[in-house]
Amino acid sequence: MALAALVTAAALSGTFVARLPKADASMLREISKVECKECGTEHGRVDLWKPDSVDAEHIHDSWSGEVDVRGGPALRTFLANRSHAHDLMHEDFEAVVEAERKRLRAPRAQDRDDWFDDYRTADEIGAKMNEFVEKYADVSLFTVGQSYLGEDIKGIRFGSSPEKHAVYIECGLHAREWITHAVCMYVAEKLLEGLKNGDEVVTELLSKTYVYMVPDVNPDGYRYTWETDRMWRKNRQPNQGTSAVGTDLNRNWDADWGKCGASTNPSSNTYRGAHVWSAPEAAAVRDFVAKLKRDGYKLQAAHDIHSYGDLLLRPRGWTYDDTPNNNIEKARGEKMCQAISEISGRTYVNQKSIDLYCCSGLCGDWFAQETMQGSAFTFELRGEPGGFVLPPDQIRPNGEEIYAALIVWFKEVTYTMKFNTKPSDKNLRD
Repeated sequence: MALAALVTAAALSGTFVARLPKADASMLREISKVECKECGTEHGRVDLWKPDSVDAEHIHDSWSGEVDVRGGPALRTFLANRSHAHDLMHEDFEAVVEAERKRLRAPRAQDRDDWFDDYRTADEIGAKMNEFVEKYADVSLFTVGQSYLGEDIKGIRFGSSPEKHAVYIECGLHAREWITHAVCMYVAEKLLEGLKNGDEVVTELLSKTYVYMVPDVNPDGYRYTWETDRMWRKNRQPNQGTSAVGTDLNRNWDADWGKCGASTNPSSNTYRGAHVWSAPEAAAVRDFVAKLKRDGYKLQAAHDIHSYGDLLLRPRGWTYDDTPNNNIEKARGEKMCQAISEISGRTYVNQKSIDLYCCSGLCGDWFAQETMQGSAFTFELRGEPGGFVLPPDQIRPNGEEIYAALIVWFKEVTYTMKFNTKPSDKNLRD
């Protein structure tokens, strides 16, 4: 449906979200430069939702695909003048956000039988993790480190392994991706329920590996999305010498840091940080992994969960050169995507990160360097309908399909020790 047919007078002063079903690199670069004072972005331009806030200056010239973008009057004019074919995701985005806030403020939002029937605050997530410890055997909390504002980055630990094998799963690196926090918690509860109820598959798998799961790696940013700006992506660390705030926590890792797809502009959503490991949250994960290794744990693999795009990405993001175990990881990805298809019928695309766009300093690339099996995947969850403001009835479907994929992943990591390498310690502190 054409945008002009749907826009109402009430929405003209606010922002909207448009989808261009098929754009090329040149078009994406043009769109990314369109002004949008109404978007509240520090750089004053439109807010790219898909592809994932890409630094459009570094997009492949051959790139083509779907573009979702939030903008205001200037974007309406831009699209109209160029006659770009587009559909409308949100006609009045501010109204969508206000409706979400109103729903979450309602009394029923504070007292529900089903914890997963809506999104939860940072405090509610923390309380739920405490409940896991009280309700299930052999579950403990751990602290990765502290955020810029001094908040503990908390995780839950469960499972067992005589050999001290372990996997690491994290969510919430980007604050506005609320579905990821919910999916992490959903997967954790389902695994713990499986252990409690004697599920044979879960019991067998979790007798061979410890799981370290962090549902909210960016607590400062997540709180900010609830209290101030629903579309905030970065952490909340001020950038020296500028009024801009925040580093993109998925551009600050020591994996070819500071190169393609990572902005040097502190106002950008993809700002790489003042230097590698400048973001306290990324450095905290680095130091936590170092401590695990010092304590004798053999970190086999890791998974970083994001939203959105129906993608399963494997390293690397900054070069077309294959990792030594690319073929193994590709085959694992195919099995995970097949598991999703069998559960929900959805098609996830299994590819290297660079096949999406060139990007450096990625969390997944760093974990691929640091894990025993050189294994690290990044999910981009489903974004239909609504993109980042995904209706709460999508929490369980997302959770179910990712749970199925992660069971496959656990089996692969636990039983298929085809690739084993000594992880690099060059990025770790003693």
